[in-house]
Amino acid sequence: MQFPNYADLSLSDSLQRVIEESDVSLLVDTRSYDEYDELDEISLYAELDPVLADLLKQYKTADKQSIYLDETFSKDDPMAEIASDRKESAWSAVETRMIELRENEKFSGMVGLRLMRLEEERAGLIPEKEISEERKAMQAFIVRDKKDNQMEQCEQENKETDFLMFFLWMWVTKRWAEKSQRAELQNSFMLAA
Repeated sequence: MQFPNYADLSLSDSLQRVIEESDVSLLVDTRSYDEYDELDEISLYAELDPVLADLLKQYKTADKQSIYLDETFSKDDPMAEIASDRKESAWSAVETRMIELRENEKFSGMVGLRLMRLEEERAGLIPEKEISEERKAMQAFIVRDKKDNQMEQCEQENKETDFLMFFLWMWVTKRWAEKSQRAELQNSFMLAA
């Protein structure tokens, strides 16, 4: 096997080329998605992204239900049509998430590195001990990424809360000023009367 020269490319370009030129079906561990060979690239991303893993699970469930209803009832059956629509919708969600992940350099870089590592594993160039250490590192990456996402979400919620509290404070201050002004007017009228 002859390897192309990636020396003149940036890291993200070279990883993207590896992803595009690799025969992913030979590289992927198919234990999780053995019945969906066409989803090998997706399964690599799903190992890193729990959202995609959940969407893929939903797609597989919708696909099984659709197949069952197609075999059990006629194609014109409303339930079969709904199941087919649900399957298409689930697949659309998977594709949308894949687009988001492919545009994310962190994930595309990790998948590119994983592809290269799988190729080296398949060729027998990596000892088993290193493979298990890499899997631990991959799990640590997933945990870190999940924590980062949770922290970002928490920060966003805090910003929204601060914003709402500011407007609440402004409203209370305005109401208090109006109440004070009314009280002064009442006192003025009472003194005048």
